[in-house]
Amino acid sequence: HILEMVHGKWEYPELKQQAISLYNRWQLDKRQTSASSMVIEDRASGQQLLQDFKKTGLPVKAVEVTKDKLSRVEEVLDYIANGNVLLPENEQYSNNSVFLAECEAFTRDMAHSHDDIVDTLVYLINNTIARRQISILEVL
Repeated sequence: HILEMVHGKWEYPELKQQAISLYNRWQLDKRQTSASSMVIEDRASGQQLLQDFKKTGLPVKAVEVTKDKLSRVEEVLDYIANGNVLLPENEQYSNNSVFLAECEAFTRDMAHSHDDIVDTLVYLINNTIARRQISILEVL
């Protein structure tokens, strides 16, 4: 389940504030589901966010990218095709049309204009699959 998406291009100070605001919106005292941490790609402005948030004590996890984007997408295509990605029906917390448009525009030859949403989706799917495998191993 994708609960909320914030999408945009911001200079670093506003990017940092957007991340903090999103994290704060998903705390348990305000919702039934809470954010346990922020997951940030360990590249470009993400590296600065990771450093800043670690200093302030905000829970962050770094995502290290080891494969090319197309390979990462191909690894999760069956998961998507099987209907395992659910978007919120409530438009207050989502922009489904932007999300879907970017996913539909993604091309094998990498001729698409944008893929940040696709990149995030792939990470979310991989994280979900990894958690399920860990949970199964813990139960055994």
